[in-house]
Amino acid sequence: MARRAASVPRRVLAALSILARTGAVASSLVTLIIPVSATVLGSLALGAPIVPRQLFGMALIAGGLVAVDARLGVLLRRGPSARTS
Repeated sequence: MARRAASVPRRVLAALSILARTGAVASSLVTLIIPVSATVLGSLALGAPIVPRQLFGMALIAGGLVAVDARLGVLLRRGPSARTS
């Protein structure tokens, strides 16, 4: 039991170091991807239909990601040639 308790602080420190490097906004953007991935995986693995309302929600999430994460917006404005260099 003591071994498991000792590994928890390392995980917390790893998460906090990622947060310190990327910032709170960039780290929180990951949570927006969860509903999209769950919908897509549910459709692929279980055959659940994707309805227009879900597509609209995915588009809103994509728009929010572009609006909040300036780096993604800059890449999209530059075009495909900027992604390869």
